[in-house]
Amino acid sequence: MRRDGIHRHLLASNSADGVDYEFPDFSPDGSHIVYERCIDDGHECLTDDMLMRSNGRHKRVIEGAEGTQPVFSPNERRIAVVRRFDCVDLYELCGSRVFTVARGGGDAQVLTQPDAPSDGFTHFPLDSGPSWQPIPQP
Repeated sequence: MRRDGIHRHLLASNSADGVDYEFPDFSPDGSHIVYERCIDDGHECLTDDMLMRSNGRHKRVIEGAEGTQPVFSPNERRIAVVRRFDCVDLYELCGSRVFTVARGGGDAQVLTQPDAPSDGFTHFPLDSGPSWQPIPQP
């Protein structure tokens, strides 16, 4: 929709057949949306990171992302995702790594943080993810 609330357009809707759409993030120029699609197969949530134009057209899976809570880089060339490991409980802090992938898919790169624990994982609660902001200019 526009900022004034008019011209609303439904792009995706959670469905009764077990498909959920979560964590949308607009590209900095507003032309695209990246989001997580979860397909419940009855035992687990099979997730894909998706990219579409902001008008809802040209939806596609971002190959190689294989994470959750995707966000655009400030220059829109890469997408950051969280890959979680060893989650046993919904409220547990999982071992996680933040990866980036090329906007078109592939070229996965692990991001490391100076304050990462010695196990090499960054620990995110299940309901939080990365935020990618431009570096302020001096």
